[in-house]
Amino acid sequence: MIIETGETIKYYWLKGPMSLIIEKGSVEINGAFFQSGEHIVIHSSRSYTAKVFPGTKLTATLGNESVFTEASPEEAIVYEEWTKKADTLTESCSGNQCTILLLGDVDSGKTSFATMISNTYVRKGRIPYLIDADPGQNTIGLPGFLSSLKFKLKSIWPKDVGWDKLYFLGKLSPAGVENEVIAGILKLAKSPHNSLIVIDTDGWVFGPAGEAYKYKIVNSLMPDYTVIIGDIGEKLKRLVVGESEVISLRPPPRRAMRSREERRLLKSDKMIKLLEKGNARSFGLCDTPIIAEGKIINYSISLGKNAKRIQERSDELKVSIEESISPISNGKICALMGPDGWVKGAGVVIGIKGSDELLVKTDYGGEVKAIQIGYIRLNDDLTLVEDRQRGEKIGNRAKAGRRLYVD
Repeated sequence: MIIETGETIKYYWLKGPMSLIIEKGSVEINGAFFQSGEHIVIHSSRSYTAKVFPGTKLTATLGNESVFTEASPEEAIVYEEWTKKADTLTESCSGNQCTILLLGDVDSGKTSFATMISNTYVRKGRIPYLIDADPGQNTIGLPGFLSSLKFKLKSIWPKDVGWDKLYFLGKLSPAGVENEVIAGILKLAKSPHNSLIVIDTDGWVFGPAGEAYKYKIVNSLMPDYTVIIGDIGEKLKRLVVGESEVISLRPPPRRAMRSREERRLLKSDKMIKLLEKGNARSFGLCDTPIIAEGKIINYSISLGKNAKRIQERSDELKVSIEESISPISNGKICALMGPDGWVKGAGVVIGIKGSDELLVKTDYGGEVKAIQIGYIRLNDDLTLVEDRQRGEKIGNRAKAGRRLYVD
């Protein structure tokens, strides 16, 4: 498919999967400019408005369910609103320590605008830091982690760029661990100095618990700007006003909405790739501290599903106890901590060797000070599931027994 523009700017709505080659001229997508000879990939389930400048010729290769069509007048207007606001914000933050927080519902465009701000800042010769604070539908990091990226090069979707720092949460949702998420954001935001920090958050903004959680983030971070995309409810908006300068944006009128299956596949994708290139490593449980499900445990407390644990009650007495589900059972996602206290790599528990060696498959080969294990497990069918404990509250609901939550 060949597209040529005349003497006027044209706007197109693109939905992947799709590949674009700029034969001549220039195209802007998500604040990133592409010139003649450059190649652009639009991933499946992603959609963008493309601004195509006069005298441009491009070749588009479409996949199944791809869409390449002229944007509506409203779509063009919203895109220009976004680019102008991104330019204003980056000018205001230029050369200063500045924090921009994004709030909005699921699939409202938070990640796209966070990326647009970052691309705009890069275009001005500066390097922003992008923090991904969504542990479930994350763009930068891995499922169950928060992450940050030193955004050096233009990218319309930084999913495959990688990350600079990770913070282990061990869950796919912030529900029930709101304070831990905030602690992670604060830790990730401490590293950059005299730079722009853009924080992309999850889509939990409605309901008493969701509103309180997002207000806690604002109240704890005190960002210079809070960008609200779409509707988040008047109560939350009133709480934010006065603690941060509020910027309201309309969401794109048309955007690709991910199905539940697409969300599940996106969650598992990076962890599967990690396993494909990873190797098995052995860690002595006597020597390596294990933090499992929020508790520091001794190696003898639990050695896998249906294994026996041994607790020393005294020098003379040893009691053997059956465990039905272990915090270090096979398939559990774990974080490998370096000597400086930062997560250096991720892995999957693959077994216990003998009685005192933990086997982890990981692509990280450096020094490990401790291992953190959460509630997320990668099943044999490569789906991610999350174990939640008895009585744990989920939003405003509490489960009476141990349940398995599948996403």
